[in-house]
Amino acid sequence: MSESENELHQYGLDGLKPDFVIPEQLCVVCGSVAEHGPGRDTSAQSVADARNRAERLGILLADYMMIRMLRYVQKGNIYQSYNKLLIPVMEGR
Repeated sequence: MSESENELHQYGLDGLKPDFVIPEQLCVVCGSVAEHGPGRDTSAQSVADARNRAERLGILLADYMMIRMLRYVQKGNIYQSYNKLLIPVMEGR
């Protein structure tokens, strides 16, 4: 049982079916910080930064990913989300 499965059990959500399952394969994991506020949203840029880092290392990533928000805080009118990205590496790389 994984940590997330333990969490499902803890909150009584054992029967919850996932929307999708990422196939078992090599993945990259990286941190991401995004800001949201009036006229500001860096979500797409934070994901692009992660993809660009992998590309510079010669790693080709899949077009899908799993994002887990670790923390969400407000500072004035700006909201920051601290996230963990799990992005599968394309087959053959």
